[in-house]
This record gives sequence, C-alpha cells and structure tokens, in this order.
Amino acid sequence: MPALIPVDNFLGIALIGLVLSTIVYGITCLLVFSYYTKYSSRDGLFLKTFVAALMTLDTFHLALLVMFVYHYSVTNFGDYVSLQRSTWTVVVQALVGGIVQVLVEMFFAYRLYNLAGKKIIFLIIIAILCLAKLTTTIGFTVIGLGLDAFSLAGKLQAWSISSLALAIACDTVIAVFLIYYLRKGSYIGFKGTHRAINLLITYALNTCLLTSIFNIVDVIMWIKSDTPMLYALFYFILVRLYSCSFMSTLNSRDTVRKEMENRELFTMSQFAAAPATQSQNGTLKLATGSSDLSSAAWDVTQSKV
Repeated sequence: MPALIPVDNFLGIALIGLVLSTIVYGITCLLVFSYYTKYSSRDGLFLKTFVAALMTLDTFHLALLVMFVYHYSVTNFGDYVSLQRSTWTVVVQALVGGIVQVLVEMFFAYRLYNLAGKKIIFLIIIAILCLAKLTTTIGFTVIGLGLDAFSLAGKLQAWSISSLALAIACDTVIAVFLIYYLRKGSYIGFKGTHRAINLLITYALNTCLLTSIFNIVDVIMWIKSDTPMLYALFYFILVRLYSCSFMSTLNSRDTVRKEMENRELFTMSQFAAAPATQSQNGTLKLATGSSDLSSAAWDVTQSKV
C-alpha cells in the first residue's frame, strides 16, 4: 500500500484557493454587471468586446480550477495514489491565467502610452516583458503536460519563477510611469484636478501593488516551500486579481469625475495627454487625441474664472 498523501497539504490547500478565487470572481462579476449597466455608454465596441473576452477567459480559468478539485475530491475520492499524479487542468489553468494577466497588462500599457503623449518606447518595453512572460508560461505548460507526477514539479520551477519575475517587472514599470505622468499632469494648473489626479494615483498604486505582492509571494513559495500547492493557492487568487483590478479601474471613472470641483468636467473616455487650447467663449480645454480604444483616456475641461 502506498504511503498516505497528506490531504490537507494538497487537496485542502487547493480547496481553499478555489474558494478564495471564487469570491474574487464573484466581485468581478458584480463589477462587470455594473460596467455594462452603468458605465459602458461612453465606450466603444472594442472595449466592450475586450471586457467580454476577458470575462470569458476568467470564467474558463475558474472552470479549470473546479475541474481540478473535482477530479481529486470526487472522481478519485479515496484513491490516495491519484493524489501523486498530475492532471492536465492544473497545468492548462496556468496558461489561461497567463493570458489574462498579459491582456490586462497590455491594456494598462496602452493607457500609459496615451498618457505619455504617444511615446512608443513605453509600449515597446511593456510589450517585450509581456511577450517574454507569455513565452515562459507556454514553456511551463508544455513541460508540465509532459509530467505525470507532482513530485516532478521542481522541473517547472525555473519557468514559473521567470514568468512571475517578468510579471513583477511589468507591473512595476506600469505603476512607476503611470504615477510619474499623472503627477506631471497635476502641475498643469487646474485648481480642481489635483484631487482627481491623486485618486488616480491611488488606484494605479493599489492595483499594481496588490498583484506584485501576490507575484512575490508566489516566487517565495516556489523557492522556500516543499508543498507545490502553496504556490497554486496564491496563483489561483492572483489571476482573479488582474481581471478584478481591470474592472475596478473602468468603473472608477465616474468616481474620479465627481472629484472635480469648480464646474470642471473630467471624463476618462480616453487616457491621453493633450495640449491646452482656449476656445472662443473663454473656456480652457485639454484636447484629446483620437484612439481606437476610445474608453481609455481623458478629456479635461475647466471654465475660465
């Protein structure tokens, strides 16, 4: 008879990760519902489709997690030998999760690209990081599908740590330059924009900080822990955080707009840096550039005092 596998260290951790991941998924569903019913009227077809595609991938990822836990807790209930064998769902979920992360990071990269005045260098840097991350995730998946036992998970360590490190680098670059250009924009001189800018900075910092923390914890789990499922626990939640933070950012646009004072109008239908012009009626405006992603930019207007 084979040695008993500590179920708490395997199936117990997987179940906890699934429950916590499902909770965040529920929050994301609520944000998506709010987006389509309240906040999507100003957005173009591209962004609405992007949200739907991201939610579809997020749902598919959660379905893979459910299949993974069901496989060991129901289909192979009482079969301790099966706990030693890997299943394809736990490997493929890493690839789906990686795609979700890259899509969200590229969206924020596009927002940074517009905010920085169409400077392509930022888009190129983040695109390279995202491509490298996706490549390592694919490598992780291909090798993982060829392993039939969790005891061989050490062969995936280099691929996983590389992917996580690239995600940390990407999130850091996005956060640093978003905050830099938002702070730079706050010195334009509009009396009521500072509170809105500070709120945007808080959103950017909190979003990237949270995902970076989970990525760092995942790296630590891979290096220090003898239980592979501890890594999976945080990764299950990490994927949800990317889609949830993305939806939170979209839905926060009205909150930022309401922070404007002195009859200012602030819309984030497009995150774009633009020169100031003065209209014939004495109104000072910041013109926005055109973009295919019409819902990722800003248009700031202030009446002349």
